[in-house]
Amino acid sequence: MNKSCKRFFKTGNLLIGFFLFFSMINANALTIDDFSSGGLPFPGVFATGAPNTASGSQAGSMLGGSRDIFLEMTGGLGTSFVTVESDMLRVTNGTTEFSISTITWDDMTTAVDLTAAGTSDGLYLVLDSIDANNSVTFEFILSDGVNSSSSAITFDPTVTTGDKLFPYSGFTGSADLTAITSIQLLVSSSTAALDVAIGRIETRPGQFLDFGDNPDPSYNTLLASNGARHSINNTLFLGGCVDAESNG
Repeated sequence: MNKSCKRFFKTGNLLIGFFLFFSMINANALTIDDFSSGGLPFPGVFATGAPNTASGSQAGSMLGGSRDIFLEMTGGLGTSFVTVESDMLRVTNGTTEFSISTITWDDMTTAVDLTAAGTSDGLYLVLDSIDANNSVTFEFILSDGVNSSSSAITFDPTVTTGDKLFPYSGFTGSADLTAITSIQLLVSSSTAALDVAIGRIETRPGQFLDFGDNPDPSYNTLLASNGARHSINNTLFLGGCVDAESNG
């Protein structure tokens, strides 16, 4: 980091340095699916009368080049739908219907490092709209081909739309998050008449800080050693200059 620090953060080039640095950070963002391709217009994947199942696969610019959708009707005699249109994935249950929708991305030709070499702090689900009588549960299941890790978050009807973070620190299991070969998202509700729309699933860079530059453990500079650190700004620095990093 010190060479980059000297190159980007010299006096008089500070703003340019920060611009270039954060441009490099943004490059670490990974889009799992923005639902802009592989359209599945209404009625999409649908099932009528529980118990029943339906499935479908779409190709496009999502991670791995395809997504698989599996819909399981778990209650009710009407119809449940999963559609992909207007850059959204929408799960819709009838007024008396219950379902579990599973979306899978597993056609990656090589394993994916979801942590972006330690710069990403979790998966982000962008919630575009929601209409639920009680609650809705989103569960991610990540697999490296041998082991899996999962994280489920349940939102009540008062949840606001926008970005929902599933931090890697909240996942349970032993999957190697730097070598993921399959990503699954399960959407379910404890009540009927669920209508939820997802606009995007992606990773994003985590919080970068300025750590000291002396060797650890002699000087306790690593995060594991509770090393001294501060958020990035143009007045404070540890070591020779500001060098933003996720660890010491």
